[in-house]
Amino acid sequence: MPAPAQERARIIALTRVTPPDRAGISHWSARELAKYPKRTENISVSWHSIARI
Repeated sequence: MPAPAQERARIIALTRVTPPDRAGISHWSARELAKYPKRTENISVSWHSIARI
């Protein structure tokens, strides 16, 4: 599991790109940003934490 600073950096990086087509969404929300890395990269973070980033 990545260190918290690496998780935060990855979440921030995701906000700078359009979600992939396979995500089935047109833009990121805090909830989607919590779900996507958990499914694809085993990064587990709550949407509340993402909203604070």
